[in-house]
Amino acid sequence: MLSLHRIVRASFPVAILGCSHARSNADIPTPSPQAICIAVAYDSLEAPSAFPTLIALDPPARGDSGRAFWMPPSKESRIWQMFYAGGSWHRYSTDSVEYRFSNGFTMVVMRARDDSANVQGRATWLSDVVGNDFSAAFTGRRLSCADALRAA
Repeated sequence: MLSLHRIVRASFPVAILGCSHARSNADIPTPSPQAICIAVAYDSLEAPSAFPTLIALDPPARGDSGRAFWMPPSKESRIWQMFYAGGSWHRYSTDSVEYRFSNGFTMVVMRARDDSANVQGRATWLSDVVGNDFSAAFTGRRLSCADALRAA
């Protein structure tokens, strides 16, 4: 089994290349004030460093999909920067939803069963580096983004 350190090390040069141009804060998208947040917990000890622990979901742009944001779990964390605003969500049925985060080279796909109170499913890390893919089961709970972001 590959370690998270090896996966991040293999993906890091790609992330640096993608972040090499300067941006102003005005260029960085942010979740809408109506966004809903989901706090996510995983069944693997390594997973929280490779997967989002807080997701902000904008209201639907169309009837069944919208933007998703991988929110920073702490000031020390850096991996979220590769995926922050490259996310989307899509509802496939009343209880099935998928969250996707991509930087063009690496993708995190979270497929979940979603009822009015809980979210549970599987998160998968997909990379263009052969052999670096892995996954973990997760559970999530909805909460106010204002409260969640204030606590982060």
